Amino acid sequence: MLNYFKRDKIEIIITNTMEIYNSAISKFLPTPSRSHYVFNLRDFARVVQGVLLLKPEVVPEGNEGGHKIIRLWVHEVYRVFYDRLINESDRELFFQMVKSCVETNCKEKYSNLFSHLVKEKGDQVTDDDLRSLIFGDYLSKTKDEKLYDEIMDLKELTETIERSLEDYNYEMSKAPMDLVMFRFAIEHISRISRVLKQPNGHCLLVDATKSATVESTNGDDTIEHV
Repeated sequence: MLNYFKRDKIEIIITNTMEIYNSAISKFLPTPSRSHYVFNLRDFARVVQGVLLLKPEVVPEGNEGGHKIIRLWVHEVYRVFYDRLINESDRELFFQMVKSCVETNCKEKYSNLFSHLVKEKGDQVTDDDLRSLIFGDYLSKTKDEKLYDEIMDLKELTETIERSLEDYNYEMSKAPMDLVMFRFAIEHISRISRVLKQPNGHCLLVDATKSATVESTNGDDTIEHV
């Protein structure tokens, strides 16, 4: 399954994932207000499954290919572990855990890997900057197979999702959705889409009102058919 990754990359992916998994189960313990902070080896497997969504066609040769694989791994551990965290202190701790893991085990500086995400050149990479780290197949240009890849143009992603919403309202829905595709909505739809791409993929959406979760799910179902 991992035969198109070089052996050293396979070892790094497994080592890093195990380190984050062990840290998560020791630092993010369930409490009455955080009863969903329960992690097991299925989460480990989900990270690897996410990495396997990347096909060799979109992995460049040399250092840039290695950097993309590391960014993909960061994206996948964020989706599997980080997306469950409910307060800023836990999120910042997770950010530091992953940063330390990458810089220690991969021997790569965050400032080099994610320089394209910072607001100003030379700024330190922050947890908020990693909101712009998105992988998906929505912008794939291939006709036969949608390729999971890093999305570098958030404006193009926004326009693609807006077109999908228009198609949904025009062709598929008896109850059109009037949604504004602001940043958080785009991130949320992307997360849901990633989960539903995987075998037996499922997720729990929690919101104060059910409308936001229903609309996000419907929006994701539409983009999956684009």
